[in-house]
Amino acid sequence: MALQRQLLKRVVDRASTSSRIHSPAITFLRSDYSTSSPPQLPPFDYQPRPYNGPSADEVFQKRKKFLGPSLFHFYQKPLNIVEGKMQYLFDETGRRYLDAFAGIVTVSCGHCHPDILNAINEQSKLLQHATTIYLHHAIGDFAEALAAKMPGNLKVVYFVNSGSEANELAMMMARPYTGSLEMISLRNAYHGGSSNTIGLTALNTWKYPLPQGEIHHVVNPDPYRGVFGSDGSMYAKDVQDHIDYGTSGKVAGFIAETIQGVGGAVELAPGYLKSVYDIVRKAGGVCIADEVQTGFGRTGSHYWGFQTQDVVPDIVTMAKGIGNGLPLGAVVTTPEIASVLATKIQFNTFGGNPVCSAGGLAVLNVIDKERRQTHCAEVGSHLIQRLKDLQKRHDIIGDVRGRGLMVGIELVTDRKDKTPAKAETAVLFEQLRELGILVGKGGLHGNVFRIKPPMCFTKDDADFLVDALDYSISSSAIVAKLYKKEEAGRKKVMEEEEDEDDTFEDAVCSKTPARVNTPLSVITEAFENLADLLKPDISTDEDGLSLDAFCSACTHVSILFSCLGFAFKFAEMEYISKVKDLVEASKTLDTLQNILDLDVENATVKTPGSRSRNLRRVRQGLDLIRAIFEQFLMTDEYSLKDAATTAYTEVCAPFHTWAVRTAVYAGMYTLPTRDQLLLRLNETDQSVEKNMRRYMEASQPIIEYIDKLYIERNIKLDW
Repeated sequence: MALQRQLLKRVVDRASTSSRIHSPAITFLRSDYSTSSPPQLPPFDYQPRPYNGPSADEVFQKRKKFLGPSLFHFYQKPLNIVEGKMQYLFDETGRRYLDAFAGIVTVSCGHCHPDILNAINEQSKLLQHATTIYLHHAIGDFAEALAAKMPGNLKVVYFVNSGSEANELAMMMARPYTGSLEMISLRNAYHGGSSNTIGLTALNTWKYPLPQGEIHHVVNPDPYRGVFGSDGSMYAKDVQDHIDYGTSGKVAGFIAETIQGVGGAVELAPGYLKSVYDIVRKAGGVCIADEVQTGFGRTGSHYWGFQTQDVVPDIVTMAKGIGNGLPLGAVVTTPEIASVLATKIQFNTFGGNPVCSAGGLAVLNVIDKERRQTHCAEVGSHLIQRLKDLQKRHDIIGDVRGRGLMVGIELVTDRKDKTPAKAETAVLFEQLRELGILVGKGGLHGNVFRIKPPMCFTKDDADFLVDALDYSISSSAIVAKLYKKEEAGRKKVMEEEEDEDDTFEDAVCSKTPARVNTPLSVITEAFENLADLLKPDISTDEDGLSLDAFCSACTHVSILFSCLGFAFKFAEMEYISKVKDLVEASKTLDTLQNILDLDVENATVKTPGSRSRNLRRVRQGLDLIRAIFEQFLMTDEYSLKDAATTAYTEVCAPFHTWAVRTAVYAGMYTLPTRDQLLLRLNETDQSVEKNMRRYMEASQPIIEYIDKLYIERNIKLDW
């Protein structure tokens, strides 16, 4: 544990020599931006309605109880979004957020766009649903308008409910039409999560161990990370080789996004699709363009993403932006390919629903009327240029890519090796939310910010986003360095652990006990002994609680913070520095009362660095561990992440700066699993609950006693 001792000793020494800044956490977060204010959201003339619905906690609890456990949410403390207007969203408190992700690239024209709402409402008043077994003009009008946007002979439209359905239907067309089963898609692609499209998807985070069918994944033509750089012809040669060596020589089809969405806004190498389409068609296959995210003018330069590669597909799939939030998707193909489905019944109950059709047609009209494609080109160019300028200033930005308002920012810890900055991305992700910006994340390692806002996003919004990212990176630079040091230290510690028999707590003071086999039980016993001193038969009120005994018990708790890892590294460092200060005080002062009385006399109770303030922070650390244990035992899932988030929010967050809060919330992603925590504490399922409850019971009277000392001296506790 020598490395940890050295690291913590440096932290303690730095904290103890700082007279201006009382919090090590804030010290580490300061940077060139320490004297400037965070950027502010652009003005927006709209007032959300008062919200009287259930709270975020109530919504979350019901969701966890009744919805599938596979659901995930963004942010450590999930947002309860209750209203939207154009490019902005509002939470239950009325706080406004810039939506730079558009409901996962779904809101094309803007949240609650009046023209689209009017079309939906007017149709809903007349007829909400009628399937295609009857006639209704809405489906025909929408199909006609959509076909008019397509090049070549792409004139036949099928309506479905989602992108996964659209891609599944396209694959179902390709196979009987060609008489072959084998499909080709790209590595790093996402085409859906249904039982068939999951085979086309090539990101392991989305794939279950299910039969994949006859699907082959070829090398991804990624100009940033790809083996051939931007050489589209070399990537195309890989497709030919794969057909020659990995298939029967005949294929059903090839599918690709023009800019990979979930994969991290990866634009395909120039000229790639033109060469590949020729290769696939010679092998008897059809070419499918997945426009679920790139369609409807979002790329700015073209209405459809495939047009950026100068190709015309045989089948085009689309969803998301087609309905501005309506559950709507479509497949457009040629009459020849469409005819293959006429040999059997092909039917979708909600495909062409009149309300969705009316809304979809309104989307097309709004995009044309408001010239959104041109707008995307202009604002997107401005955004990308500003991001590229930012890239020159911050090494963590490895790549800026995309077109129009479909942009990716890839973060790396090393530009040469392109090492994914996973933890740093998590920190910045939380900080951007704190500043009022909602972005997406993508890529296999979750290290790419996906910037894909509603197409009404303005240049002012773009400037605010870039300024906020600049501010966040600058204020978090030390966080990233600290994380890397902590991770390196953890690896080395694991190697040294078997040979070393002492603990890192002796960096705090000589009072720390030697290593024990079951830290939690010993920590608990120390607080039980301390709590015994507060029992009524002991004259504590007269003599005061021994400062020496208090410090002896408190030094143990650093073990628990260490077990929690990076998420509470700042809390651990601050806690250790405060305990060290109290240990120094115990050389001249006898009781906790002495500390407060001296500071009251000198009017320094709340002065940064004062011992009464340090006592308050130590008490906060004890309470944080108690609250984490309490939350941990309250949930059936035993989720440490949820428990720690809730406990921190209740106990510490009100007293921390936004930078500290966001760093801690982001660090929750690095918390150990339940099993890992048990291993670090050397506990079993049976013993951990018992010892956690013992700590909770023993620490509570200590916490209350400290509060009582402040209250008796008319010192408020809200600091």
